[in-house]
Amino acid sequence: LHPANTLSLHDALPILDGYEALLRWHSEELGWVSPGEFIPIAEEAGLISHIGQWVIKDVCRQIRCWKDKNLEVSTVAVNISAIQFHDSQLIEDILYILEQEGLSPKDLEIEITESILMNFYEKNMSLLNRLKDLDFSLALDDFGTGYSSLNYLSVMPINKLKIDKSFIDFIDKNKKDRSIVEGIINLSHNMGIKVVAEGVEDYNQLKLLEDMGCDNIQGYIFSKPLPAKDVEKFMTTYI
Repeated sequence: LHPANTLSLHDALPILDGYEALLRWHSEELGWVSPGEFIPIAEEAGLISHIGQWVIKDVCRQIRCWKDKNLEVSTVAVNISAIQFHDSQLIEDILYILEQEGLSPKDLEIEITESILMNFYEKNMSLLNRLKDLDFSLALDDFGTGYSSLNYLSVMPINKLKIDKSFIDFIDKNKKDRSIVEGIINLSHNMGIKVVAEGVEDYNQLKLLEDMGCDNIQGYIFSKPLPAKDVEKFMTTYI
């Protein structure tokens, strides 16, 4: 479990506003295996729902552990695959895990991609609306890649939109990328949606995003993904 931090830009001093749980696999034979390699295989093998449920359990266990140590934890985001949405018990399972750890939906943020709406549109939209009604925060991940349909953006009940790193990489050098990012931020804000920029790595990018009114950032500029034990140190030392 590697929580990555989210930094809020709309305060007198930037503050930690949340974490994202990232799944990493170290194989004794293969070394570090990229999620881009093992996730598609897990989906094809029918294992992704089991892995996803394990991740949610482990994240909730970790949140409970931090709360018991009186460490300040806001929401922790977990990624839910389109295939997991096929499981009719998904929401009940998440609610049960939260109850077992004494947590509430506000402790967990659900990250999705637009691919969720490509199949079983009505059913999946119903699930998203139910999650929203239960007070889960919903984030649309990797926006700007894949389908990126404005029609989907208008109907998905999301709280946050996360701009893909591929658009952030060159905003200080490429006028077109900068215009796209600024347009996404303005459009999202007009729809009442907060914006997170992914993969922010230097202060030129940070300053541009701040000037554009971006709400939050994630990136190596202030922290690489960390194992849970190191996040505790980060929580107590970050100002």
